[in-house]
Amino acid sequence: RRELAFQALNTIRHFNPTTNVQLEMSQHHANVEEADTIIASVLSLVQRLDKYDPNNIDLIIVDEAHHIVADTYMKILKHFHAANEKSKIPVIGFSATFERADKKALSQALDEIVYHKGVMEMIDEKWLCEGRFTNVKISINLDNVKKNNSDFVLKSLSSVINTPETNNIIIETYLHMRLQHNIKSTLVFCVDKNHVKTLNKVFLQKGVKSDYITSDTKSLDRDNIMNAFKNSEWEALIN
Repeated sequence: RRELAFQALNTIRHFNPTTNVQLEMSQHHANVEEADTIIASVLSLVQRLDKYDPNNIDLIIVDEAHHIVADTYMKILKHFHAANEKSKIPVIGFSATFERADKKALSQALDEIVYHKGVMEMIDEKWLCEGRFTNVKISINLDNVKKNNSDFVLKSLSSVINTPETNNIIIETYLHMRLQHNIKSTLVFCVDKNHVKTLNKVFLQKGVKSDYITSDTKSLDRDNIMNAFKNSEWEALIN
């Protein structure tokens, strides 16, 4: 969330340096009356709505808008009297995945689709890279992994995935793919924090320059690690 917020902030400043862009997130508190644009995390904004006069806002843009009918988002829209078609404030939503697992209708908050571009179309036009997928077979049994609704409980899943055998397959697969495709940088997604730390040790033991980020990583360390990864100082970033 933090990286996405700062990415949006820096992008707006890049294209319009005179715009007063402020953050409403964690320790950052926006001055509503001074700001031209406020970039907010939903969790922070929903707790600070009292300082927002609906008359001070002219436009609401929602990224990852497939979340827009969740309770927190709807509470924000209702505060600004923007939760129905009579809203005086335009609400614009962007998303790459306009569907929800719970099948809630997005029409509760958004009236119409005004622009759509498909994945294949975006690949053809070079906005996206073409995906190449490789499946690696591992011998694990998920039958006894606990579930919460339709998703796995992370701690239970980690106990099955985070094993020496599976982690060894992951590192050997990485080394094989790196050699075969001359891969320079790799993002690795793990089950939980313990898996992150364990797998990072495995990568380092195999001579791979790697580092990791979790929700416990301090902001300054996170920025340094991200910049190092962008500058190709790390071959793998584990998270």
